[in-house]
Amino acid sequence: MAASKQAAKSRTATTFHDHLKELRWRAFIVVAVFVVASSVAYNYKDWLLAILMRPLGHEKLIYLTPAGGFSFIFQVTIYAGLIVTVPVLVYHIFRFISPILSQKTRLNSVVIVLSSMILLGSGVCFGYFYAIPAAMDFLIHFADGFANASLTAESYLGFVMAYTAGLGLLFQLPLLLLFTHWIYPLQPKKLLSFERYMVLIAFVVAAIISPTPDALNQTIIAAPIILMYQIGVIAVCISVYRRAKPAKIAAKVQARALAAGKQTTGRGETALSQPPSIAIVSPAVSGVATVPASLVRQKRRSIDGVVSSASARQRVSALPRPPVRAPAITKPVAPSQVRRSVDGMSLMLEDA
Repeated sequence: MAASKQAAKSRTATTFHDHLKELRWRAFIVVAVFVVASSVAYNYKDWLLAILMRPLGHEKLIYLTPAGGFSFIFQVTIYAGLIVTVPVLVYHIFRFISPILSQKTRLNSVVIVLSSMILLGSGVCFGYFYAIPAAMDFLIHFADGFANASLTAESYLGFVMAYTAGLGLLFQLPLLLLFTHWIYPLQPKKLLSFERYMVLIAFVVAAIISPTPDALNQTIIAAPIILMYQIGVIAVCISVYRRAKPAKIAAKVQARALAAGKQTTGRGETALSQPPSIAIVSPAVSGVATVPASLVRQKRRSIDGVVSSASARQRVSALPRPPVRAPAITKPVAPSQVRRSVDGMSLMLEDA
């Protein structure tokens, strides 16, 4: 007993050590990819800065500290390394937890991760190509008659990263609705009825994200939010259909089995196949009691025997019976002389 417990503890310790070793190895790979990607990004810093400065137009950035320029370029390379490392990190996390997942869960996880990456990239591209240029054009030229715009490198980089990251997270709304549906089932009708409030929320968020008071710009920003909500509703509807599909298939199979139990003959007569069991409804007990077919057949044979015996007795009683003869009637015997003498003496005594 003690030896088996000791062996189980040793196996558990070995398994934990193996998992810890694998986690340490995967973390080392992620860190190595981040360092290499950041180093490569530093070699292409001019190209990255040109992409970053494109929404700003012809405006120039300034820095207020001696190390401001180096800090700006260093942050740009760090962000570029993070962008490259995030998919690698997600992949190694998935590979680490995949042994405890089923085949269906692994497939769903891959689809969800790819969908999240696509939605994140869509949000970042929308923010970079439209939202940031429109916002910068409005903010820079808003106070032209009172002050000149002099943007610092750190403030501009923070603004761009916050804008793109915020829109990228906002585009995760379909997955958020789908996760909510998996935890607490949602009804598509209620989601569609909530659409009017979602339009209002989208315009409020667009007004916060885009500082321009132009209704057209706010509408263009609010439209993707409403579109993401519609995609989330469609995803919830697909999930509801997939959950209800096995029940519908089972109902169809049961209906076909019941239909197959009735076999119609060529002359129009219906021959019912013997079911494996017969359901009997009792008035005293609410519900249906299932009786085996063998017991029903045995009871039926007993009843048939009783009925056959009763019919036999009825046939016997129906046979003609012989006529019943009445007993012969004899003549009364006359009382004897002694009896007459005794009766006469009794009458005389009564008169005396």
